[in-house]
Amino acid sequence: MIYKFSKKIIQKEWRSLMLPFLSILLTGAVITTSFLLISSARNFIESKNKEFLGGDISYSSSREYEVGSLIAQNQVSNISKQITFSGLVSADSTSAGASFKIIDDNYPLYGTVDLQNGQFEKLKDNEVYVDENLYKSIGAGPLEFNNQKYIVKDIIKTSPESLLGGFSFTGTLLMSQDGLTRSGADLSLFRKEFVTKVKLNQKLSKAEMENLRQVAREQNVRGQFDGSGAGGISFGLDIVERFLVITILVISILSLVNIYASVNYLANRLRRSFAILIAIGLNLSSVYKILFLINSFVIFIGTGLGIVLGYFATYYVEMLVAMNFGLTMFLQVNYTELVYIFITIFITSIFATLPVINRLRGVTPRELLSHGEKNNNTRTFKNILFDVVVGILPVTVAAIYLLESVWFGLGAMVGIILVYGGLMLFYYYFVDVVYKWRENMPFSLKLITAQKKFD
Repeated sequence: MIYKFSKKIIQKEWRSLMLPFLSILLTGAVITTSFLLISSARNFIESKNKEFLGGDISYSSSREYEVGSLIAQNQVSNISKQITFSGLVSADSTSAGASFKIIDDNYPLYGTVDLQNGQFEKLKDNEVYVDENLYKSIGAGPLEFNNQKYIVKDIIKTSPESLLGGFSFTGTLLMSQDGLTRSGADLSLFRKEFVTKVKLNQKLSKAEMENLRQVAREQNVRGQFDGSGAGGISFGLDIVERFLVITILVISILSLVNIYASVNYLANRLRRSFAILIAIGLNLSSVYKILFLINSFVIFIGTGLGIVLGYFATYYVEMLVAMNFGLTMFLQVNYTELVYIFITIFITSIFATLPVINRLRGVTPRELLSHGEKNNNTRTFKNILFDVVVGILPVTVAAIYLLESVWFGLGAMVGIILVYGGLMLFYYYFVDVVYKWRENMPFSLKLITAQKKFD
């Protein structure tokens, strides 16, 4: 019987269901698009992480050190040793500062060095590569460093590590270790860094990386590691990921308010149908079930289609990025994640219906038809607390899951709610002030102000 009445109401009141349906559809599409874009960006950065870092592990120190004391030899596949320092180079009568990078035959371990005229090859002791900034400063003529002349073999367009180099006041120069020996430069006169890029033969666990990090710390060597954990780009990725997760949570909170308003709208639109059902003898328990079933139907269809729409929107955005910027962001759809998104939105929306059903308790057909609510002006703190807790509970669980920490999840939710509450209070007082000064406004603004004050 409940299914029969629910079906008749849906067929009769389908126009009233369109606004909640579109609202939930939009919510599903926005959250899915946000989640998939963030996941794609993460996949893109992780795929380039080794290139950005120059290896699986990057060690650096201002003094020389033995790599064998930092990591076991059986874990290492290959090593590239480098020395970096700043120096002065000249060509004819022009001088310029340069960031020197002394490389070995294994450079680069990951990625490629993109040159202007040819392919990257091993340097002779009288050859160097320079980037475009240094080339513009001193030209292509033979360079002089420490009274030794060097031929510019080619111009560097991009190199893997340069993607993280940021803005630099000086150009970059690549020189072989034999070239440095040929110059006869005394490195004790320069502020230098001894850098070692390590390529691993197997993926390390978090515990193994933490152990290597501790060993490096004990020897006063800076260690940057590919993958999760603190240190260098990995730590930055974790920070960015948490920021993006919090962005999703903010969107979810706003969507929750939107869903809550839509469910209230739907319940108000169906008051007449509920009043008729109560009048013909249907008990309130059955009315609750009918409202719950109708809402579940709208939420199920809206969420499902919203996720599909969000997937195609993400695909379109990534296609535009690839066409305009040449970046492939690796959209790898994890259907488990899509199911998780569906369940989260569905449960959150279902929970948003509970306060509405709770407020229908004890309402008579007369009150339903008059669009009144019993004890509307005397809602207790218990009722308000029920509405708030029921509404934010699924989002809080999602926050704890996504941030992989109870305290981070609860802290993020408390912060978002406080900010949102502060903005709502500001909005309330702003509207109140504007409403008091409405007398001197045009009629259209008076109407809008009065409506917002009523809302």
